[in-house]
Amino acid sequence: MSFPIKFEEMVPYFNISGDCELYEVKPPGVHPTTIIRTDQEWYIKFRWNTLGPLNCLMCGNWEVQVYLEQMGKGEFALPNSVMTEPFVSKPFNYDCEIRFQPGKVPEGVYRIVATIKLLGPTGIPGPVVGFAEGPLVQFYHSKNLPTGNGNNSDE
Repeated sequence: MSFPIKFEEMVPYFNISGDCELYEVKPPGVHPTTIIRTDQEWYIKFRWNTLGPLNCLMCGNWEVQVYLEQMGKGEFALPNSVMTEPFVSKPFNYDCEIRFQPGKVPEGVYRIVATIKLLGPTGIPGPVVGFAEGPLVQFYHSKNLPTGNGNNSDE
């Protein structure tokens, strides 16, 4: 399930659009989801594109970040939730992921918010920023995980 990034762009002759999607990593492959076991790896995939003649005159880095807000308890500090992606000085399709290791998020229900902003060459935020408000996601801990042989065992 993808969720759109809402952009504020205050630059003429420049257009930007994009979306994010939440995935959990589980055999056999990758699946979009909103329910994740606490012992599973998961990630947010960002996709956005830029258009317009002003692209060729802009430079810097994109900063993308993921926030989690736990329902009923407040915000949760998510480790390794920020990454940068170099700005390409031409119309371009961007595609990047922020991956999270198992066991980093406590059990609970969370709202996901993903942000993106353009930082100029000196690290000062530019006039292009956006955010995507994702779905509610449940992280849960299972004491009876399948072992792969048809039997269940306690952890």
